[in-house]
Amino acid sequence: MCGNIPTDDSVKKLGVPLASKCLCCAFPDVKLNVGGACRGNPGVGGGGGIIRNGEGKILAAFANYYGACNNSIAVFRALRDGLKLCAEMGFSDSSLVVHSVSTKRCNIWKGWYWFHEIMTLVQALRPMVTFTFREGNRAADWLANYACDSVSSTTFTDWADTPTDLRKIIWEDAAGLPVIRT
Repeated sequence: MCGNIPTDDSVKKLGVPLASKCLCCAFPDVKLNVGGACRGNPGVGGGGGIIRNGEGKILAAFANYYGACNNSIAVFRALRDGLKLCAEMGFSDSSLVVHSVSTKRCNIWKGWYWFHEIMTLVQALRPMVTFTFREGNRAADWLANYACDSVSSTTFTDWADTPTDLRKIIWEDAAGLPVIRT
Protein backbone atom coordinates (compact mmCIF):
# COMPACT_ATOMS: atom_id res chain seq x y z
CA MET A 1 0.00 0.00 0.00
CA CYS A 2 1.16 3.54 -0.63
CA GLY A 3 -0.61 5.16 2.30
CA ASN A 4 1.46 6.05 5.35
CA ILE A 5 4.81 4.57 4.43
CA PRO A 6 7.27 4.56 7.34
CA THR A 7 10.58 6.31 6.76
CA ASP A 8 13.70 4.30 6.00
CA ASP A 9 15.16 5.24 9.41
CA SER A 10 12.10 4.07 11.36
CA VAL A 11 12.04 0.79 9.44
CA LYS A 12 15.77 0.16 9.98
CA LYS A 13 15.30 0.67 13.74
CA LEU A 14 12.74 -2.15 13.69
CA GLY A 15 15.21 -4.42 11.89
CA VAL A 16 12.99 -4.83 8.83
CA PRO A 17 14.97 -5.24 5.57
CA LEU A 18 14.02 -2.82 2.81
CA ALA A 19 13.15 -4.06 -0.66
CA SER A 20 15.12 -2.14 -3.26
CA LYS A 21 12.98 -2.75 -6.33
CA CYS A 22 9.46 -1.86 -5.26
CA LEU A 23 7.73 1.43 -5.75
CA CYS A 24 4.44 2.84 -6.80
CA CYS A 25 3.19 6.03 -8.33
CA ALA A 26 -0.20 7.28 -7.20
CA PHE A 27 -2.31 9.48 -9.44
CA PRO A 28 -5.79 10.57 -8.36
CA ASP A 29 -7.79 7.34 -8.29
CA VAL A 30 -5.00 5.37 -10.03
CA LYS A 31 -2.06 3.39 -8.64
CA LEU A 32 0.89 2.09 -10.66
CA ASN A 33 3.15 -0.53 -9.06
CA VAL A 34 6.36 -1.46 -10.89
CA GLY A 35 9.15 -3.93 -10.31
CA GLY A 36 12.29 -5.14 -12.02
CA ALA A 37 13.98 -8.52 -12.09
CA CYS A 38 17.23 -10.01 -13.39
CA ARG A 39 18.51 -13.54 -13.76
CA GLY A 40 21.90 -12.59 -12.33
CA ASN A 41 23.04 -9.02 -11.68
CA PRO A 42 23.80 -8.14 -14.41
CA GLY A 43 21.88 -10.71 -16.38
CA VAL A 44 18.73 -11.23 -18.39
CA GLY A 45 16.27 -8.64 -17.13
CA GLY A 46 12.66 -7.64 -17.33
CA GLY A 47 10.20 -5.28 -15.73
CA GLY A 48 6.54 -5.33 -14.95
CA GLY A 49 3.81 -3.15 -13.65
CA ILE A 50 0.16 -3.08 -12.80
CA ILE A 51 -2.23 -0.14 -12.97
CA ARG A 52 -5.29 -0.24 -10.68
CA ASN A 53 -8.12 2.17 -9.97
CA GLY A 54 -8.97 3.49 -6.52
CA GLU A 55 -11.03 0.36 -5.80
CA GLY A 56 -8.15 -1.98 -6.67
CA LYS A 57 -9.59 -3.08 -10.03
CA ILE A 58 -6.90 -3.86 -12.59
CA LEU A 59 -6.90 -1.41 -15.50
CA ALA A 60 -3.79 -2.71 -17.26
CA ALA A 61 -0.66 -4.72 -16.59
CA PHE A 62 2.58 -5.14 -18.50
CA ALA A 63 5.57 -7.47 -18.52
CA ASN A 64 8.49 -6.22 -20.65
CA TYR A 65 11.64 -8.10 -21.53
CA TYR A 66 14.79 -5.91 -21.47
CA GLY A 67 17.60 -8.33 -22.29
CA ALA A 68 20.97 -7.82 -20.59
CA CYS A 69 20.83 -5.29 -17.74
CA ASN A 70 21.14 -5.02 -13.95
CA ASN A 71 18.39 -4.77 -11.31
CA SER A 72 18.46 -0.97 -11.09
CA ILE A 73 18.20 -0.53 -14.86
CA ALA A 74 15.27 -2.98 -14.93
CA VAL A 75 13.42 -0.88 -12.31
CA PHE A 76 14.18 2.38 -14.15
CA ARG A 77 12.88 0.94 -17.40
CA ALA A 78 9.78 -0.52 -15.72
CA LEU A 79 8.96 2.87 -14.18
CA ARG A 80 9.44 4.57 -17.54
CA ASP A 81 7.25 1.97 -19.28
CA GLY A 82 4.56 2.25 -16.57
CA LEU A 83 4.47 6.05 -16.74
CA LYS A 84 4.27 5.89 -20.55
CA LEU A 85 1.34 3.45 -20.30
CA CYS A 86 -0.39 5.78 -17.81
CA ALA A 87 0.09 8.68 -20.24
CA GLU A 88 -1.27 6.58 -23.14
CA MET A 89 -4.32 5.71 -21.03
CA GLY A 90 -4.95 9.40 -20.30
CA PHE A 91 -3.89 9.55 -16.64
CA SER A 92 -2.27 12.96 -16.36
CA ASP A 93 -1.98 15.37 -13.58
CA SER A 94 13.26 0.76 -5.89
CA SER A 95 14.16 2.80 -2.94
CA LEU A 96 17.18 3.75 -5.09
CA VAL A 97 14.91 4.67 -7.99
CA VAL A 98 12.44 6.48 -5.71
CA HIS A 99 15.37 8.42 -4.23
CA SER A 100 16.70 9.26 -7.72
CA VAL A 101 13.32 10.56 -8.87
CA SER A 102 12.71 12.45 -5.61
CA THR A 103 16.11 14.17 -5.68
CA LYS A 104 16.16 14.49 -9.49
CA ARG A 105 19.64 12.93 -9.52
CA CYS A 106 20.73 9.71 -11.19
CA ASN A 107 23.95 8.15 -9.88
CA ILE A 108 23.78 5.16 -12.23
CA TRP A 109 25.62 6.03 -15.41
CA LYS A 110 24.00 3.24 -17.46
CA GLY A 111 20.56 4.36 -16.25
CA TRP A 112 20.84 7.96 -17.37
CA TYR A 113 18.89 7.49 -20.65
CA TRP A 114 15.86 5.99 -18.90
CA PHE A 115 16.15 8.41 -15.99
CA HIS A 116 15.91 11.36 -18.40
CA GLU A 117 12.74 9.90 -19.95
CA ILE A 118 11.29 9.22 -16.47
CA MET A 119 11.89 12.81 -15.37
CA THR A 120 10.20 14.12 -18.54
CA LEU A 121 7.17 11.94 -17.80
CA VAL A 122 7.17 12.92 -14.11
CA GLN A 123 7.12 16.61 -15.07
CA ALA A 124 4.20 16.01 -17.44
CA LEU A 125 2.14 13.63 -15.28
CA ARG A 126 3.06 14.96 -11.81
CA PRO A 127 2.71 11.63 -9.99
CA MET A 128 3.48 11.07 -6.34
CA VAL A 129 6.38 8.58 -6.23
CA THR A 130 6.74 6.59 -3.01
CA PHE A 131 8.38 3.41 -1.75
CA THR A 132 6.39 0.28 -0.99
CA PHE A 133 7.50 -2.98 0.56
CA ARG A 134 7.78 -6.10 -1.60
CA GLU A 135 4.63 -7.57 -0.03
CA GLY A 136 2.61 -4.71 -1.54
CA ASN A 137 4.31 -5.13 -4.89
CA ARG A 138 3.79 -8.84 -5.56
CA ALA A 139 1.84 -8.36 -8.80
CA ALA A 140 4.49 -6.08 -10.34
CA ASP A 141 7.29 -8.41 -9.22
CA TRP A 142 5.44 -11.39 -10.71
CA LEU A 143 5.12 -9.49 -14.01
CA ALA A 144 8.83 -8.59 -14.03
CA ASN A 145 9.77 -12.26 -13.54
CA TYR A 146 7.22 -13.28 -16.19
CA ALA A 147 9.02 -11.00 -18.68
CA CYS A 148 12.40 -12.56 -17.81
CA ASP A 149 11.06 -16.09 -18.18
CA SER A 150 9.04 -15.53 -21.36
CA VAL A 151 11.74 -13.40 -23.04
CA SER A 152 8.97 -11.23 -24.46
CA SER A 153 6.95 -8.11 -23.73
CA THR A 154 3.22 -8.31 -23.06
CA THR A 155 0.46 -5.91 -22.04
CA PHE A 156 -2.70 -7.25 -20.42
CA THR A 157 -5.79 -5.03 -20.67
CA ASP A 158 -8.48 -7.69 -20.36
CA TRP A 159 -9.03 -9.74 -17.21
CA ALA A 160 -9.71 -12.84 -19.32
CA ASP A 161 -6.19 -12.61 -20.80
CA THR A 162 -4.49 -12.19 -17.42
CA PRO A 163 -2.46 -15.28 -16.40
CA THR A 164 -4.02 -17.38 -13.65
CA ASP A 165 -1.07 -16.96 -11.26
CA LEU A 166 -1.32 -13.17 -11.57
CA ARG A 167 -5.10 -13.29 -11.01
CA LYS A 168 -4.50 -15.21 -7.79
CA ILE A 169 -2.13 -12.50 -6.51
CA ILE A 170 -4.62 -9.78 -7.46
CA TRP A 171 -7.48 -11.61 -5.70
CA GLU A 172 -5.36 -12.07 -2.56
CA ASP A 173 -4.48 -8.35 -2.59
CA ALA A 174 -8.13 -7.38 -3.06
CA ALA A 175 -9.20 -9.68 -0.21
CA GLY A 176 -6.58 -8.15 2.08
CA LEU A 177 -4.99 -11.51 2.82
CA PRO A 178 -1.75 -11.30 4.79
CA VAL A 179 1.57 -11.95 3.07
CA ILE A 180 4.31 -13.66 5.04
CA ARG A 181 7.85 -12.55 4.12
CA THR A 182 10.10 -15.58 3.60
